Amino acid sequence: MIEVLNYLIHHIFTEQTLDDTIIFFIFLISLSIAFIFLYLFRKKKRWRRKVFLRKSLNNFIGEIAICESETELKEVFSNAEYQRVLLQFQQNESDRNLLISELSETTKKFRGSTIENILWLFEKMDLKKQLLKNLENKKWHKKAKAIQQLSYLQQKDCTNIILPFTNHENDLLRTEAQIALVKMTGFEGLEFLSKVTYPVSEWQQLRLIEELSSNACTSLGNIHQWLKSENISVVNFALRLIEIYQQFDFYEEVKSCLTHSSMMVCNNAVLTISNISNEKTADLLVAHFGDYDAFIQIKILKILQANGSGTQLPFLFSILNHPDDSYKLEAAKAILKISDTGMLTIEELIDRNSFPWNVILPQIKNVA
Repeated sequence: MIEVLNYLIHHIFTEQTLDDTIIFFIFLISLSIAFIFLYLFRKKKRWRRKVFLRKSLNNFIGEIAICESETELKEVFSNAEYQRVLLQFQQNESDRNLLISELSETTKKFRGSTIENILWLFEKMDLKKQLLKNLENKKWHKKAKAIQQLSYLQQKDCTNIILPFTNHENDLLRTEAQIALVKMTGFEGLEFLSKVTYPVSEWQQLRLIEELSSNACTSLGNIHQWLKSENISVVNFALRLIEIYQQFDFYEEVKSCLTHSSMMVCNNAVLTISNISNEKTADLLVAHFGDYDAFIQIKILKILQANGSGTQLPFLFSILNHPDDSYKLEAAKAILKISDTGMLTIEELIDRNSFPWNVILPQIKNVA
């Protein structure tokens, strides 16, 4: 062992070898530091250029935005100073993307003729080619940004290009494509619901409804098909649309959803049908009462408080014997809403001095 150590010291780890190793590592460290400084220098240089270009562009976009005719637009566009600004944006792809970003951001802030002027500039600069090129990028976030910008810049002729992305495996890319279609074409954009296989989340549904809020509801497309979709989230969204836009013509379709295999769909169907109800709805809900879980059953009892009639009183009186006190409470409230003599009948059927009625009765009397 000692002989091996002596050999290593005298033949491998010599003083010259150690010096060479130290010099090598110093060189590596110096090279790394130089690379970091070069990277930071180039990054700062790009940032300064971006700030300069954006500042130069703001005045130009401001002038374009306030033009009142195409003649004015052409005069501003042909201005020698602004032409020098625009020439800078033609130098490389990064600059063109910056121009596209500025134009799309501007459309988010304004309405009317200002947007028309921005779209005129977008077409004049022939920037759609760059956006479509970005859409072919392998990175999903660049695709998503391109789709978003196409919608802000109202490129409605690109809807067929965007449509396949509405069922993309990437969640964020998929949701941006869905929002883009609705933003550009309103209710027509919901056509993706006929093909989407991935879930449409609750948050996404709210985003879509928000986009639809500025559009007049002329048609809900293939809602018959959506209500029969194997995608549960699509069925739920279709029910929500029927409820929000009071589509009474779809009453029978909603009725068929009351027997859906998914309790979530049943829950939404109960809520929807109560909002487009007719004289038969309360009896219909009572007929299906035993098919549901406790959450939906309590909801039905609350619906009967608003939409019930004397026809449902025998059912409600039977619920007063339910083992769950929350059922008793909601049923008693419904009886009082429906019948003027409801309290007298309740007191005849129960022991008013025993628990839980000694607690429930004071509550419902205060409500009544």
